[in-house]
Amino acid sequence: MKTESHNKIVDYLRQIPSERVFLNFKNTSYTFGHMLGLCTVLKSRFPELVSKSCAILSEDRESLALYLPALDAICSHIFLQPDDIGDKESELYASAAIDFKINLRNGKISSVEKITRLDSLEKRVKVSNSYILATSGTTGEPKLASYSLYSLTATAQKNIARGTEFIWGLSYDINRFAGLQVYLQALVAGSRLVVPSKNETIATLIQLYVDNHVNCLSATPSFWRKALMVPSHKRVPLKRITLGGRLAIKIF
Repeated sequence: MKTESHNKIVDYLRQIPSERVFLNFKNTSYTFGHMLGLCTVLKSRFPELVSKSCAILSEDRESLALYLPALDAICSHIFLQPDDIGDKESELYASAAIDFKINLRNGKISSVEKITRLDSLEKRVKVSNSYILATSGTTGEPKLASYSLYSLTATAQKNIARGTEFIWGLSYDINRFAGLQVYLQALVAGSRLVVPSKNETIATLIQLYVDNHVNCLSATPSFWRKALMVPSHKRVPLKRITLGGRLAIKIF
């Protein structure tokens, strides 16, 4: 049985030159050093979250991208909650034994709510792993699945020296399996990740990738079909592409 050699994202952050840029937003960028510093700041600001199981709900991609390593550093488990689980929230919280709900908005932690739940041991999912994601599967009903950081990064390219060669563009939400894999691939290799806002037009996305010299992109077939309709797609200097997040960490 394999054991997880790095059970927190912060362990990877410590290995990467602090001055190297990790996140590129539309008008802002953050270095790996900034991400590491945020891990320390959050632990002192929110001691109640230490070793707790927490749900993270973000109104935008940027906030989750910014705070994920810091929250991972202090929480025992994190449920990356999508915004489409409807009235199933309480049920899923009980199933995952969630202690706190953390709301993110506009690059800030907007609120931290303590969860009072009626536990149902029969319905509780195994949460021995660090990450809990919701998947609808074939039924359309949200179900929980848990993953360890080891399993999510097991086949990722972790050559930090080469990581500077690659600039990833994000086309998925980070609270989905494919988006989380892309996020972690960029992070563990010390690469740059370009994070667009939600609901951007395909033309705006392509221009963002052009402006930031994105050369690695994982996306769905429907995304690629739309991208090919935008004339400026030819200016995106792609070196690596995939048709789905599952293969995004295997393309180097």
